[in-house]
Amino acid sequence: MAFPTAAGYGNLSQGNFSPVIYSKKAQLKFRKINVAQAVTNTEYTGEISNMGDTVNIIVEPTVVVSSYVRGQSIDVQDLDDTQKQLVVDQGNYYGFAIDDVERRHAHHNWEALASDEAAYRLRDAFDSNIFTFMKDNVASARTLGSTSTPLKVNFDGSYTLGTEVTPTLTLATLARYLDEQNVPMENRWAVVDPFFVELLRNDDSKLINDDYTEKGALNNGMVTTRPIHGFKLYVSNNLPSTGTGPSATSGTNYGYIFAGHTSAVCTAEHIKTAEKIRATRTFADIIRGLHIFGRSLLRTESLCAAIYNNAT
Repeated sequence: MAFPTAAGYGNLSQGNFSPVIYSKKAQLKFRKINVAQAVTNTEYTGEISNMGDTVNIIVEPTVVVSSYVRGQSIDVQDLDDTQKQLVVDQGNYYGFAIDDVERRHAHHNWEALASDEAAYRLRDAFDSNIFTFMKDNVASARTLGSTSTPLKVNFDGSYTLGTEVTPTLTLATLARYLDEQNVPMENRWAVVDPFFVELLRNDDSKLINDDYTEKGALNNGMVTTRPIHGFKLYVSNNLPSTGTGPSATSGTNYGYIFAGHTSAVCTAEHIKTAEKIRATRTFADIIRGLHIFGRSLLRTESLCAAIYNNAT
């Protein structure tokens, strides 16, 4: 765009002397933090290689203990060799083309920019898939609230005892669910959305106040370096929600938060293909990649959730 001129000024009127400059620095997008890998068991990743692979995971048998008196005949238990399965049945891909002319004349490395974006999009799709899987598989007995009656969470000065709960009480109840199932304290986690974090801050909780915790806790999605009710607390924008999400007060708007142990859900992923091929109908390179993965709920007792919205 030429620099503007005053009315009636006619010298070099077309403005062709004004150069158009293209920056060599591209504007990168803001990106969501991915946390699914941090809260799931990934130890089976090395055992898959293809779409459709199945990993059979043997479950420790339950041994019955019975009372005994002298001279009693005892019963010998038959052990049950049950197993659970991790099936690699999910996949996402990307594909884009870089024309030879564009490659030669462009002032940016479009292949590198697009490949970096594609890798992020695959991670983001994986992250969303895992949390949707948790929503679909968490036991109702270990879920606070429901889709018909979301839990009312708030603490902004209008907190009403008996009809609303604070965010810290919500996490405390989820911790109790795990305690009742003998879930180990080590490696417990909770993943919440930004609105829930806001409620925690409105609670003026020292648990997430920078004056009382280590600085820089937001790296890799962690809200604070100090556990809250035994949970490592993460924030994510990939949690399932309905309507306008949990910040609204209507019962048709709500969101999910999850808490559990890293042994609850296992995930295994594998980049099956990442390749560059020549296009057959034009002069261009096609860059494409395929990401395959599986997920399985191994310990139902180690996963819990809350379906909630704003109380006020």
